[in-house]
Amino acid sequence: FRSWSFNTTLVQGNVYKAEVCVYDVLDQQACSNSSRIIIDVTPPVVGSVFCGPTELLHTRYLSDPTALQVSWTRFDDSESGLDSFQWALGSTAGHSDIMDFQGVGLKTRGTAALTLRHGDRFYITVKATNGAGMSAASSSEQILVHTKRPIFSLFHVRHSQSNAQKQVWHSSPDPGGWWGRA
Repeated sequence: FRSWSFNTTLVQGNVYKAEVCVYDVLDQQACSNSSRIIIDVTPPVVGSVFCGPTELLHTRYLSDPTALQVSWTRFDDSESGLDSFQWALGSTAGHSDIMDFQGVGLKTRGTAALTLRHGDRFYITVKATNGAGMSAASSSEQILVHTKRPIFSLFHVRHSQSNAQKQVWHSSPDPGGWWGRA
């Protein structure tokens, strides 16, 4: 049995193949070639993370605290390719204290049944893993759970000159701090 090794510098992103040959006592040879070997020492490039039913459109407010739809895009790894995605919910970016990381393979969407409350704030974090086993994560902007509707009241105002009525809408303060468009 003979073994040997060599020192060489392998370059990030290059593709290599190995050939192994064995010899018997009669000096007969049998060789085998490896599959492609890609040198990858970098994690994936992270992309953008979105909350809401429409891909590429982030909703900063969640009105249904029991259902969540998420998507992500522009994650990439040019050397060894992307192997899988996971996503989680956390009270701060990058954390998973609200919902642990859930694997979804190579899908770029996820859904979850939740039990959140009005006023809860959270972040969605997506972790991409490449073919070399390295990971990188990206988080969404903060999302506010807002389940309460604004309260409006109608006042009638009389003008003494024409005795005409006009309706004026006034809104009352909302304890959630927001009731406009996302």
